Amino acid sequence: MSIIVGILLILYIAFLIFGKVEDLLRPSIIYSLLILSTYFLSTLRYSFLQAPYPIWFTAMILSLIIIFYLGDKTASLVHKPKEKEFVDYSTLTMNILIFIVWFLLIFSFVKMVEVLGPPPAISKGNRAEYFVSGWGTIVILQSSFFGLLLYDKFNKNATKLMFWVYCTSIVLIALLLSNKFQIIYMLVLFLISYNTFRKKIQLKTLLTAALAIIAMFILLFEFVYKDMYGVSMDTLYSAYRMAIPFNLKFLTQPYLYVAFNYENLYHFIISDTHNLYGLKTFGSILELLKLKGIYSLQTYSYLDEWRNLLPIPSMTTGTMFQDFIQDGGVPFAYVMTFFCGLISRSSYEAFKINKNFGSFFLYAATTVAIFMSFFANVFTLKVTVMNVLMALIFSLILRINLVYGRGK
Repeated sequence: MSIIVGILLILYIAFLIFGKVEDLLRPSIIYSLLILSTYFLSTLRYSFLQAPYPIWFTAMILSLIIIFYLGDKTASLVHKPKEKEFVDYSTLTMNILIFIVWFLLIFSFVKMVEVLGPPPAISKGNRAEYFVSGWGTIVILQSSFFGLLLYDKFNKNATKLMFWVYCTSIVLIALLLSNKFQIIYMLVLFLISYNTFRKKIQLKTLLTAALAIIAMFILLFEFVYKDMYGVSMDTLYSAYRMAIPFNLKFLTQPYLYVAFNYENLYHFIISDTHNLYGLKTFGSILELLKLKGIYSLQTYSYLDEWRNLLPIPSMTTGTMFQDFIQDGGVPFAYVMTFFCGLISRSSYEAFKINKNFGSFFLYAATTVAIFMSFFANVFTLKVTVMNVLMALIFSLILRINLVYGRGK
């Protein structure tokens, strides 16, 4: 099976190289590349704990790529007004907004440290438990804040040298929290900003970004997670019965991070389970709207089925399709994947029409969700929803001109 998927991946990369693709970060382009490449890695079965995938499972993954493309294509067929090239906002308003949000983020992080003690990177404590209600909610808004910094940096550069102070402090918080997701989010935001406001990135840039992420995994494991979880690289290599050469054992953790998402998804599909009817996919939105009570206690009990069926309890994610399949099986995965393609392309086209910060971050957030599609459903994740809402608020504030004369 890996040969077939590998050939398809090679053909697709050849298309990207020789087909003169204008924008590699167009939703359907990057989505297809990520799902194809990560599924190919999974089919290589570099862990002997992995099961061989049947033809129907591979056909399902490939067809979901096509379904996303159809959603993307549907959105692109809608008649669009002429594109706008200008970005306009008050630099004074931008400076004040950035400073206030930065202060709130730093203050909230300090309050968390006061309550919980040193952050995970220093204490080697469990990262998942390092959260204080209220303060922690503010800290997770660092994604929209980092997007705001980049949006200004690549346009009017209102913050000047202070950009580096703001940027360094926010990146440092993500490192101290040992938050891989947040670090990847920031890297992807930078790629999107550069691709949008400077020049289109090339395939080699995406490869460099992938290598940087792998290096991050290796460094975080060596200096943080090894002590946090009390597991050495040798132990990890042996426990997961890795087939890669021992001198390449440092690739164990990055490989498992990719491959076992598909492994978990496969095991769940072939098991006898119950539907959650939207609780998993839209749980974050329902929580914000205080509507999670509409589900019965029995439906909530079905949430445990995923964890109970995991081949390896420490590997808990199952690609973006996990939530959809838990909610309504494979048919619902097709429906939601189509809508993800539709929404992603719609946000991509909307940003071309209106280049304000709200439309920029909505496009960026859906692109980040695509980058994380091999790992989990980030489209409706609480972090995504809250940061998009905050970005829309930032965009409204930036319409306020605090000095005489538009955009000064």
